[in-house]
Amino acid sequence: RLNAESAASRVRRVLGEAFEQNTIAVESAAGVLKLSGWVIRPGAATASRDSQHVFVNGRYVRDKLIVHALREAYRDVLHHQLNPAYCLFISLPPDAVDVNVHPAKTEIRFRDSRGVHQFLFHAVERLLSAPVAASHTPEAGSPPAAPGFRSGFGAPQQASMPLQVTEAMGFYAPLQGSGVR
Repeated sequence: RLNAESAASRVRRVLGEAFEQNTIAVESAAGVLKLSGWVIRPGAATASRDSQHVFVNGRYVRDKLIVHALREAYRDVLHHQLNPAYCLFISLPPDAVDVNVHPAKTEIRFRDSRGVHQFLFHAVERLLSAPVAASHTPEAGSPPAAPGFRSGFGAPQQASMPLQVTEAMGFYAPLQGSGVR
């Protein structure tokens, strides 16, 4: 049992600091679909599937479509024996999801399953393919609150890197005559 607290605090308590330190914050929206939460960095993935948590409109769910979309998003960056870890919050209009698929209400059916799959896939794949600086995890205690949180990070900025050919040539010139290759 946990006290009422922010999603970030609750994730830290339930999934641990190791999860928190190895995640990338997710925030994406497309029309009425909204996604927020955290996904694990590919280098921190494990063989376990214990840290795969998804909430749709505040309800904890186990959905094959969601698992498949997320697995596909990690396809190019994750070894096939490893599994991604995530804690995601999906929100969409109640009439876009059928929660009466299973008596325990943990299985759902989306009215537009293809659209939801594509949205999740592209949101996470785009995040995983971003440069490392753009996917930096915020300091401890400042991960965004879900759902509908705002990150303090703006677009990544590339510092000017002037090409200094003369310095490079000066450095390598002594090696040229020494036979080092």
